[in-house]
Amino acid sequence: MNSWLDHLRTWIRWRLASRHAASFPRPRHIGRGVRINGNVKFGRDVELGDAVTIEGDVVVGDGAAIEPGVLIRGSVVLGEGAQIGRHTYIGTGPSGHLSIGTHVHIGWFGMLGAMQRLTIGDHCIFAPYVQITDAEHGLDHPDHVKYAPIDSAPVSIGEGVWLGSHTVVLKGARIGARGAIGAHSLVRGEIPDNAVAFGIPAKVHRMRSDRAVS
Repeated sequence: MNSWLDHLRTWIRWRLASRHAASFPRPRHIGRGVRINGNVKFGRDVELGDAVTIEGDVVVGDGAAIEPGVLIRGSVVLGEGAQIGRHTYIGTGPSGHLSIGTHVHIGWFGMLGAMQRLTIGDHCIFAPYVQITDAEHGLDHPDHVKYAPIDSAPVSIGEGVWLGSHTVVLKGARIGARGAIGAHSLVRGEIPDNAVAFGIPAKVHRMRSDRAVS
């Protein structure tokens, strides 16, 4: 009985939400209070938790799972099988673009933003409370910092990267494929492929197949 009711609820919510999407095949699950607005294109068998909001020019790949309270807005691509943890924000500025590869897992309460470009490779895993941005607020204004210009530079994260909890990745950073960044690290500049790095700022301490770097 409950299974039948769940299917019925999903069907009703899907029919209502699909009116506001560019394309929306029947999902595996759709929760309460989901809001869709703009040129949003869904793949097959997606899962949307309660109170998810998706706005703008967004593509959601086949089998993606978006947990409750997630907000996605702007120009965003989620790859096949992506998993977005609850209460995560993913967004872009008017000319920005943000691309998340296939089978990427982003933990709870993440914040990902792109004023220019943020690219995340396939098979990455991010722990909760990760923050990634390709922009920073300037300081130079005659009166108030609030009105200082914003500077941006593209951020690239290679395939198979692990980001520990509370990691912050700053504008212009590049993290090479299969790297691992320790919790509470601040990443700027370039981290090479296969590197294990941590600290503020993050420094390479060893390679995944080598002994510690002195």
